[in-house]
Amino acid sequence: MEKQLELAKRELNDLEAKIESARAAAGASTSEAGTAEGASGASSEMDATLAAWEAEEEEMATQLAAERTEAVAIMTALQTQENGGKGGEGDGMKHDLDEQVKRYEAAVESAWSDVQRAKRQAEETEARFDRAREFARRTAVEKEEMENTLLDVASDLENLARNYRQHGSPAMAVPLYVSALAIFEKTLGPEHPQVASNLVNLGNAFCDQQKHIEAVPVYLRALAIDEKALGHDHPEVAMDLSNLGIAYRALGRPDIATGLFERAHKLMLAAVGPDDPKTQAILRNLG
Repeated sequence: MEKQLELAKRELNDLEAKIESARAAAGASTSEAGTAEGASGASSEMDATLAAWEAEEEEMATQLAAERTEAVAIMTALQTQENGGKGGEGDGMKHDLDEQVKRYEAAVESAWSDVQRAKRQAEETEARFDRAREFARRTAVEKEEMENTLLDVASDLENLARNYRQHGSPAMAVPLYVSALAIFEKTLGPEHPQVASNLVNLGNAFCDQQKHIEAVPVYLRALAIDEKALGHDHPEVAMDLSNLGIAYRALGRPDIATGLFERAHKLMLAAVGPDDPKTQAILRNLG
């Protein structure tokens, strides 16, 4: 666009230069013609030449005016086109910028909504976790309190059962030991040493009633629990072996009983020595 304007200006300047040159030439010829006329009179040939130059000058002036008008029109049109293009381009750029801003604002609003939603979800999750943790804490406390209460009940049942045995009523002691056993298994687990201790008491209650056949599986289970929980060389294991030997001896199996007593005596000697009352009791069973 700028090149076209520059070209039109150069053409206009060229035309003006030609006109000025023609005028200068015509002036010079007129001066010479006047001098010749004054000396020798008017020359028809010179008049013809002057008329031709005047006609050419008029034609060039007309052409110059037309070129000037055309140049002005071209410059005006180009300027209008340039301004219009700039305006359209500016409007387009503004429109694109507005669209980008709108998209950016929408993205920011969406992201902010996501952040707020995530925050609410986190708060809700934390609140649920706090409630669950508090519930678990209360449940654990309540469970512990209940277990302690049950263990107290089981201990009371064992004391009552022992009292029945001491007063010659072992049959009354058996259901009490069984109830206490159920509590111990539920609260402490089926392989806890306290369960083994209860089983020994239950077996003793059976033996008190001469029900040795029922005492044997009870003593065997107590022995298995103590060996696993306390170790094979523990004094409690030795006592379980001795109790089992007593039951087998009462059932007429001294061969089995002797081996159990010997093993029990060996364990007690290593654990507590020969002078311990329990070691001496097992030694008497061997005799």
